[in-house]
Amino acid sequence: MKELKSAREPRRKEKDFYKVFVRLGRERRRLIALRILRDQKMLNDLYDHFLIQRSLAEPGDSVAWERFQV
Repeated sequence: MKELKSAREPRRKEKDFYKVFVRLGRERRRLIALRILRDQKMLNDLYDHFLIQRSLAEPGDSVAWERFQV
């Protein structure tokens, strides 16, 4: 039973974080989003996510990460 609880814990924390984020005012959410996007590690993760989504949507199509750099 303990294993099941530990598997759900990260998901619950993610939902809690999102609830708090959504409750913030529009300007605070914007500032946090901009701060996240200035973090190079976070930006790299975001690129990876979009490349993975693109590759799943278009199997067999090679997508270079440079095409998505700002």
